[in-house]
Amino acid sequence: MKRRNPASIAIILLSIGSALADSPLPRPAIHRASSPSGDFTVVSDPSAGTRLLESGSGKQLCELPGWFRSIYVSNDGEHFATGYSGVNLLPLNADDSLELITFWRRCRKVESVPLRTIVPERSILQRTASHLAWGNITGVDETGHLVVTRIDGRVFRFDMASGKPE
Repeated sequence: MKRRNPASIAIILLSIGSALADSPLPRPAIHRASSPSGDFTVVSDPSAGTRLLESGSGKQLCELPGWFRSIYVSNDGEHFATGYSGVNLLPLNADDSLELITFWRRCRKVESVPLRTIVPERSILQRTASHLAWGNITGVDETGHLVVTRIDGRVFRFDMASGKPE
């Protein structure tokens, strides 16, 4: 059996990833996300809105209208963040003011992070078959910060309470 070198394998995997990157997103459905500790959960239902809950008791702490595909919950039971509904892909004509991340405290908007904060120059964006890839939201780290990795590998950390970059 012929062995492939690691560079060939990487190119094949990147090609597959790029092809899948432009696949349509799943239809809206009930989405649950929990804090790293598991103590708090956000449930987002396309027909009933979004609720922050205590995981153990199921006690509702707050609710807001709307559905979110991408949710990240802090360990404090107060804060969560939602990501852009297109996840890691932007339309080709995306405006620099497009909100990539929104920070919430007890279901009230605290701060939003526009595309220009993470991608100050459009040349950083990577063209896919039909979109622009900006990066991804990795999740909440052990220090309680929201970690975002830009397409070029630069890492950003945002305070979950203020939505400000650290």
